[in-house]
Amino acid sequence: MQRIAIIGSGNLGVNLAYSLEKAAGLDFAGIYGRKERDFRGSDWQVRIQRLDTRLPQADCYFLALPDDSLASFTASFDFGDSLVVHHSGAKALSEIESAKHTAVFYPLQTFSADRIIGLEDVPVFLEATSAPTLRDLENLAGALGAKTHHANSEQRLRLHLAAVLANNFSNHLIYLAQNILEGSGLAGDSLNPLLEETFSKALKIGAFDAQTGPARRGDENTIARHLGLLDTPALRTLYRHLSDSIIETYSNKK
Repeated sequence: MQRIAIIGSGNLGVNLAYSLEKAAGLDFAGIYGRKERDFRGSDWQVRIQRLDTRLPQADCYFLALPDDSLASFTASFDFGDSLVVHHSGAKALSEIESAKHTAVFYPLQTFSADRIIGLEDVPVFLEATSAPTLRDLENLAGALGAKTHHANSEQRLRLHLAAVLANNFSNHLIYLAQNILEGSGLAGDSLNPLLEETFSKALKIGAFDAQTGPARRGDENTIARHLGLLDTPALRTLYRHLSDSIIETYSNKK
């Protein structure tokens, strides 16, 4: 694995480009997308090149593409003896089986194009069709400062499920909470100290022991008052289901 190219210029693609370009000893062939443009971060920029009908020359292709386009994209090109890698948590290694040499390099992190971060200390879960390829990926992840783990496709799908619950769902709940405050004439950032302590405590002592609140106490009177404040059936259902889940979790606690 000598020359690496990234296909895909979304959130993941530009963050991977940052890590590959900054790492010592790696030959980064560039990042390719649907159209040519300059990407500028706060302290870093890269030229995104347009991918035409021919692939750029590389020994390894990182496919930072939407999950549903992985199989069709891979089948559209002849990758020869080059390694083809996808980064999906939800898609199996077999998703890109039309290529000769394939692997998965799944970083367990949330990425945004307007907040570029490296892979230092990020857990990266690897899967490959051969032991030599797996060793190559381990060396690459090490060069990027990531922490490597092995996970097959089924394990990775469960890992992705856990990540969606912990990251995507919690982020959406924060959005809903901020909306409630701002709709009442209160500052959404009033929640910031609470959020910082919530996640710090959950990481330090474990989320089970960190749980507080009316559902944890079984306080149905407060739950009923909260439900009365919510102005849509969807929000009331969400609040009720989450409260019931918490109540059930602790009803048989030891």
